[in-house]
Order: sequence, then structure tokens, then C-alpha cells
Amino acid sequence: MIFTAFCFSASLPADEIDEGIPPEIAEAKARYIERVNDETAPPQKRDLFGNQYLFYREGTCPNSEQIESQSKKVYNLLKSKQRPLISFNKTKLIPFDNGGTCSAMALDFLARYITVCSKKRSAEERRECVINFQPFYAKNNKTFVSRQAAYNTIEVKADTPQSEEEIKQQKIQSLANYHGMHLTPVMGTVTMRQLENGFDLKGVIDQLPEGTYVVRMLSPANNAKREYYGHTMTFVKNKDFSVYYDNSRGPLEVTEDLGETVREILIDWGIPEFRIYHATCGDRGCSNLKNDSCTMQRSLSLESEDAHDAFPLISWE
Repeated sequence: MIFTAFCFSASLPADEIDEGIPPEIAEAKARYIERVNDETAPPQKRDLFGNQYLFYREGTCPNSEQIESQSKKVYNLLKSKQRPLISFNKTKLIPFDNGGTCSAMALDFLARYITVCSKKRSAEERRECVINFQPFYAKNNKTFVSRQAAYNTIEVKADTPQSEEEIKQQKIQSLANYHGMHLTPVMGTVTMRQLENGFDLKGVIDQLPEGTYVVRMLSPANNAKREYYGHTMTFVKNKDFSVYYDNSRGPLEVTEDLGETVREILIDWGIPEFRIYHATCGDRGCSNLKNDSCTMQRSLSLESEDAHDAFPLISWE
């Protein structure tokens, strides 16, 4: 495991304090929040088998505060598409809790890859396609903050008789609905203890078909969200181009041993449990992709011919 010095004084929202979060979980969550919000954190120290990042996360745009109108727009769409066991609590929409934007960035990244890059013929074209994503994901900004605030209002309906596995699936599916993305679990829940004690994650990933995947880690709880905190990442598995995306670092091109690379990343985070889902969108791709950079300007003019070639069939917010 990697041990990094974190400040343990990160504040927790009042509703979580009222829910009686155990001290050791509160400490772990404070470390997690410090890590995802630390713009000066050193690069991941693990070797990751010689794999290289295509570009790095560079921090957060200035004045990246929540925009109330954007959050409400996202909330309304999520609410209209929520799964039967899931609801979204509007009273928790404002203010944003500054607990990171991993789900907003990771799901947007994968939706953009499916829409823009997945049908490129060669590995080099797909690689260059991801590199061209840099203006959208090099820095966190208002769009992701506002969107994550809506995601964070998710709750599980009370007294649901369904299994925890079904609840977990409906939770992440209710967020993926924002992009018109369908998720199918490829494995049951695996705990960090199982992973560290020999669970064959490499074997599972080696046997997965080529495609696009979501990794959801969480610290389970008996509260309205059924979790104390969580982290979302994504990856693409392809015989000639695979990439793992963690919003805290950037897209990692995986040329050596995808299964072992994913295992090392999950152990590094150390969040108590995780699941993996296969992700697909319709023939026209995914929807609602982030369209702004730090300057709130599109990196390509949507009126230009080049822009339509680079970003086809995208529904902008």
C-alpha cells in the first residue's frame, strides 16, 4: 500500500455527522476528500508496469463554484429517469459539499470515448482521440461541480426488500442514465480484503470482452445513500488500445497487463469494496457531454467542419 500524508481535519456535511459516521470511517473519508481535492499531490508512485498517462489532471479551474441552474437541470433529468429503488433528494442539491467530482468526470469521459473514439479504426486514431480530450478533463470546472452536486442527491428508497447487489446496480445506473448509458454488472461485489487476499481480479478482467467499463468503489453504510463515500473510475479494454481513467490522475494507456494494473489502482485507493459494470450507449452514442473548458469556450467551434468530424452526434448541455 502507498501511505501519503493527509490532513484529517476535512469537514463532513452535517447530515453525515447526524447519521453517526464511525470515527475510523470519518477519518478514511477525510483522507479520501483530501486526496481528490489536492492539486499538488505527487503522481501515483506505483510503477503500474510501465504504462503511461496520455495527459495529466492539472487541478481545478479558477472560480469553479456550483452553478445552481446547471445543478437543477441535471437533477431534473436524473429524477425523470431514476430507477424504481432510487430517488433524488432536492433538499440536498445546494450547496455542493466539495467532496470531489469523480462520477461526473469519469462517466462523462467514458461517454465521450464511446461517442467519439470507439469507432475509430486504428489504435493510433483512438489514442489521438483521447489525447484530444485534454481541454475537457485536464481541469475540474463549473460543469462537473454543478453536475456532481446533482449526483450527490441520490438516495435509496426506504424499506426496499431488494438485495444490496440490486440496490448498488440501480444507484450507478441512475447516474449513468444522464448520458443515456446502460450498465450491466460483470461481477458481484468484491471487498478490498478479498482482493488483497488473492481474489483473481486479473482472471476476471482477462476474460472480459473488449468494450467499455465502469468501476465503482464505495464504503457501505446503513444510511439514505447506503454508502459513506465512493469513487468512480472507468476503463476501455481493447486488444490494441486500452485506457484506464481516474479523474484524480488522468487517462492511463495500458499497454502491459490491464488486469494487474486495475488491481494495483484499486488497492492503492483502498476503499472497502468495488464492482465492475459493462457500459454501452445506443447507435448514436451517449448524450449530455461536457462542452466547456476553463475559459468556458469550446476547444473547437461547433460551426466548423473540423468540429463536426471530431465530435459527431453529441448532445450538449
